[in-house]
Amino acid sequence: MRWADIDLDEATVSITNTRTVMGNDIVVEKDAKSLAGERQLPLPAPVAAA
Repeated sequence: MRWADIDLDEATVSITNTRTVMGNDIVVEKDAKSLAGERQLPLPAPVAAA
């Protein structure tokens, strides 16, 4: 996650990209496969409070 994807005022997290680890040392990051894969989710209250 990136801090830019977290909105503490609205208590939401945006899912906009995916990360895949190849072989334990190479990280591949890219956009979600479809628009359905990009979504905004609520942060649980204990997480937002922390």
